[in-house]
Amino acid sequence: MRHSIKFLSGLLAAAICLGVPNAPSAQALQRGGVLRIVSVGEPTLLNPVFENSDAARELYNLIFSSLIRRNSQSQLEPDLLTVVPTYQNGMIRNLPNGEMEVTYTLRPHLLWHDGHPLTAEDVQFTWMAHTDPRFKYPPTPGYEQIRQVQVVDPQTIRVTFFETYPEYYNLFQHILPKHSFRSKYWDFAEDHPWNSHPVGSGPFVLKDWKKGEMAIFDANPLYHRAKPNLDQIRYQFKETGYRAIPGVVDWVQGADIVQGMSIVSYDYLKENPELELHLRNTGRIEHIEINIKQPVLADLRVRRALAYAIDRKAISERLLGLAQPAWSDQPQDSWKYNERSSSFYNFNPTHAAKLLNEAGWSPKGAGQRYNENGEALTLTLAMVNGNKSHQLVGSYLRDAFAQIGVKLELKPVPEEMLIGELLPGGHYELALSSWSSHPDETSFKRWHSSQVPPKGNNFTRFVDYQADSLLQSLENASDLNQQRRLYFQLAAVLSERLPAIPLYHDTVLEASKKKVHNYYPNPFMGATWNSANWWIE
Repeated sequence: MRHSIKFLSGLLAAAICLGVPNAPSAQALQRGGVLRIVSVGEPTLLNPVFENSDAARELYNLIFSSLIRRNSQSQLEPDLLTVVPTYQNGMIRNLPNGEMEVTYTLRPHLLWHDGHPLTAEDVQFTWMAHTDPRFKYPPTPGYEQIRQVQVVDPQTIRVTFFETYPEYYNLFQHILPKHSFRSKYWDFAEDHPWNSHPVGSGPFVLKDWKKGEMAIFDANPLYHRAKPNLDQIRYQFKETGYRAIPGVVDWVQGADIVQGMSIVSYDYLKENPELELHLRNTGRIEHIEINIKQPVLADLRVRRALAYAIDRKAISERLLGLAQPAWSDQPQDSWKYNERSSSFYNFNPTHAAKLLNEAGWSPKGAGQRYNENGEALTLTLAMVNGNKSHQLVGSYLRDAFAQIGVKLELKPVPEEMLIGELLPGGHYELALSSWSSHPDETSFKRWHSSQVPPKGNNFTRFVDYQADSLLQSLENASDLNQQRRLYFQLAAVLSERLPAIPLYHDTVLEASKKKVHNYYPNPFMGATWNSANWWIE
């Protein structure tokens, strides 16, 4: 092949590939110029309180700054702060009443895009926007753990959590400007005009946005880090879905970068000598949700039989060999991942058939299984309509389950129906779905018995005393080593009880022209996380 491809499959890959993604360039860094991006997907608004789609987060990286961010190796580093708070430097401490206190110190002379000073009051306002029921209800997950945000002085903020909150560093990723919402005519809400033209403090300033068409971002001359190398970034937005896949050939002709493509687009671009292709793990894990309230699936032997019938290598081959197998609800390169997870449920259709026999499902006729009442073992798999990857995986699962006598009927539905109705309402048997790393989907909300919808995201209706105990302990654990042990134990319980079947890590294809430098799509922070460092020949 004449192209070059980078497969960013996880944290280790990020640490290696992101550090030295290209051979050393003979060209000296050049400043200035306009970079053109085609994005597959577009946000509906640009307010992180109300929208956190993948497309929105890519633009948030340009517009907003955070208190704490991650570098290319996913290590924590200060952004708006002078230093990352830790127990070691005394900026985090546990109080006698069980609360946790974190002190943040802002860099001096911070400015918003419009020249207003960025101060501790803006940090306090950001918390209020995420939790005030006048603005948003329910509160954004994580922020509701905060009892108060105290402004000590213009550069110092003291945040008090109701109890130990180990993932404090994931909050305040997009600081909001208090001064932009001091109008008596508009409340902070989804229809506020600011949401279409936000003021931030990030490396680029939104100059223009014509929804459904384009967006223009100019370099921020007031940026608190080094001024971006580029003068301007121009976005074009394209439709998603299978119908758009052949269009990528035309898109790359008029763009320097194309973001968020389906990996099925790989075949259309792999021979283009001008391109660097990047396979980026989105952080989402594709899996089968199992509604264990359904009588057939309440039998653990049936759930295990389905798991043993799946060959993850065959799934990867259906996806052009580009999908990394998944064995857990945690990314494989995460410190939360239990390596023993991959030893459960390796492909074994013979054992799957034995389990179904034990569960009372016997093969008859053409091999389909029936119970003693003459009822056929038939299941329905809900999946997103128009998602080519789901289409390919669904067809594989139908063939694989047929080999053990289970008839699988595929049910494509609109994404909003799957996420908004079928999963939370329990109106499904099996569903192809995604786990994400978003704060709204913590392990507690995903698995604890109290989090069955509408309270949380326990769509499988999983109830297990041991899992509940581990999850409750995780909520109160402050020591990372203790958390690691608890996550390992939880992984073992989930593998044993099998409320869901992990399949593969969701991957998108990014393409960049070889004249673009320092473009390193990141598995955890997206493609635009280091946009200030991009430059073009």
